[in-house]
Amino acid sequence: MTQDSTAAQPAVAARLEKKLSQAKGENRVLTFLRDFLAYWPTVYFLRGLGKIFNRAELYGLENLPKKGPYVAVVNHQSHWDSVGSSFAVRTRVHVMVKHTLVKIPILGWFLRAIYVFPVKRGRLDRKAFEHAVELLKKGDVLFIAPEGTRRKDRNTPPPKPRNGFVLFAQLAKCPVVPIAIWGTDRVLPPHSFLPRPRKIRVMIGEPINLPEVEPVAKNKDELQRQAEMVMGKVYEMWEKLDAMGRKKRK
Repeated sequence: MTQDSTAAQPAVAARLEKKLSQAKGENRVLTFLRDFLAYWPTVYFLRGLGKIFNRAELYGLENLPKKGPYVAVVNHQSHWDSVGSSFAVRTRVHVMVKHTLVKIPILGWFLRAIYVFPVKRGRLDRKAFEHAVELLKKGDVLFIAPEGTRRKDRNTPPPKPRNGFVLFAQLAKCPVVPIAIWGTDRVLPPHSFLPRPRKIRVMIGEPINLPEVEPVAKNKDELQRQAEMVMGKVYEMWEKLDAMGRKKRK
């Protein structure tokens, strides 16, 4: 999601209201089966894998809201991040990923079954944008990595976050929950295919209610500042987790 997406917001609310009224008739039996047969088995599998293979530790669970709507914001280090993220899941969540993943045969079908939906990077993806806001307005939870790409080296500055998640929170009038994931880059570094049994840690921060800002183009600098503030909180927690790791290695 690019900063230019702020210019497309005035007409979003009306379309969402229409979609929300249609969504009230959603087939609850199919949703139950989807949760029971695909979503929760996947969450528990990833969580068990993290516990056994990575000796995962979780901090700050008390900060996680018991229900939505909220936007969970995580740092992105590795394809193993989904294992870490599973420890911060206590309800059904929807995850935004790059669209090419959902096009992969079989994998794409499975990802959609567990509430993953695609977004096209580098330009405004109106369909993904409206879907994300619609989910939040229905009371659901959205997981997103605003950096858009993996941090290649823990010794280099993290990528600049995109402000799409701030727009979602502003339009849905919901809080943002910062979540830091540490150690997944050691488990599955870039260009690696075999995971290593390294420790991972996850920390959940207190929900942040962003100051209200009208999501229009003239406010894009303030929206970007809010995005950078939230990711600053994420990396403050990441530094705490990193300090724990250094202390235990001594």
